[in-house]
Amino acid sequence: MDIKSNQSSKEQDIFKALFDAAPDAMIIVDSKGCIQMINKQTEELFGYSRNELIGQPVEMLMHEDIRVAYKKNRKVFKEFRERSIGAGLEVEVIRKGGTKFPVEICLSRLQTEEGALIYGSIRNINGRKKLENQLKANNAETEEEQKELQKKYKEALINLTDDRMWSVSRDFKLIACNKAFIRVVEALTGVIVMPGDELMLSNIFPENIVNFWKEAYSRALSGETVKKETHHPAFNNLEERWTETTFNPIYNNEAVIGLACFSKNITERKIAEQRIRENETHLAEARRLAKLGSWYYDTRTQRLTVSEELYNVVGTDKLTFIETHGSFIDLIDAEYREFVRQTRRHTLKTGDPFTIEYHITTKGEKRVVREKGYGQADDNEKIVRFFGTVQDITEQKQVEIKLKKAIEQQSLFESIVNSSDDAIISKTLEGIITSWNLGAEKIFGYAENEAVGKSITIIAPPADLINEERDIVARIKRGENVMHYETERIKKDGRRIHISLSVSPILDSNAIIS
Repeated sequence: MDIKSNQSSKEQDIFKALFDAAPDAMIIVDSKGCIQMINKQTEELFGYSRNELIGQPVEMLMHEDIRVAYKKNRKVFKEFRERSIGAGLEVEVIRKGGTKFPVEICLSRLQTEEGALIYGSIRNINGRKKLENQLKANNAETEEEQKELQKKYKEALINLTDDRMWSVSRDFKLIACNKAFIRVVEALTGVIVMPGDELMLSNIFPENIVNFWKEAYSRALSGETVKKETHHPAFNNLEERWTETTFNPIYNNEAVIGLACFSKNITERKIAEQRIRENETHLAEARRLAKLGSWYYDTRTQRLTVSEELYNVVGTDKLTFIETHGSFIDLIDAEYREFVRQTRRHTLKTGDPFTIEYHITTKGEKRVVREKGYGQADDNEKIVRFFGTVQDITEQKQVEIKLKKAIEQQSLFESIVNSSDDAIISKTLEGIITSWNLGAEKIFGYAENEAVGKSITIIAPPADLINEERDIVARIKRGENVMHYETERIKKDGRRIHISLSVSPILDSNAIIS
């Protein structure tokens, strides 16, 4: 047939040559579905000669299952506008003799003066499909192997852990478990449990243990996720331990059909928690003894958080104190408030640490407190957190005042002693000189460094004077005073001099003669 009536014979020859040379089977079908033209590859592919196919309905090459689909596509073809209506369509066709085989068909439109035609390119994909099927089979085998391998990995992971895992049916029987569960139950009961066994073991466990597990199982079977922490005393080859057990419902169509249970050893965590509690107790006691409270201020939320001891330091409590920065300032005596505000403002801007002292009056009692604090900046160097401590140093200040007075009194006493023309000497009960004033230097001729640390006998060497010194010490030990006792002593140069001696005991803080 002519493709276009105005085409030259040469163009037709070129077209037919290209048509026959195409590597795929080529078929041209008119709008009625009749074959108008085929190439040599079509003859080879389907086993029909050109004369057997030309003019025949194209359905004769199609498998029964796809003829309906083809007819549907052929109707669509009427509205087709230069686009494929079946690119890459995989179907089964029939070779002469009835043999089925898979092909890939691409359909296009050809517009001629005689009307629209369907141009079909058909490629045998039998080899490719066999390869794909083989790959699918291989993949299926590989997937099965992978699943089996994953199963082994999961079993290894489950059985290598010391944590216990088991599942329970609605009638409290074991469904499945790991080796750790079997080991623990055997250590506790001597029984090796197996799937299907009753888990309550009421003939072995005491009633309170049976009730514990029954209550946990029952709650979980009602749909609740249950978590229990349990202490286990040492038993057989099991050490004392703490465990945390979770009971999770297993659902099927919204109905609980069993439980999945997981129990892990939390002994180290419980020991750590106990140590933390003990440390917190010790720290709280240390803060109480030191009268040291702490606070934390978040500049973003303007929330103030204070420690328990801070309430005691500032004389308030949780019920009456509102935890704000302003409320804290209001507790400070009025004359110190602005000073405290300015100090804190500076630290809020710079983060610089500070140490200040101020007064707080609570319940009619004036207290002296020492506050220390510092600011903490974020990544943008903006102060966002403010930490501090407040310590009641009232007693410390009172001691400092007493000590200052004592030092002043001591200084005054030393001034009086050193300005006296009389010899003023102190010594131990053993007779060792501990102090020696200028008057003693003038009277006896010994400098202070020559006398201090020496025996008092340097000024009373004769036997009669030594005995006299012993008698005086004995009277002092009895708590007596020796007043204006006239006697003799020896100067450094050996001369005897007459003196009037007064001796009084010195008492320590326990009223003991020192």
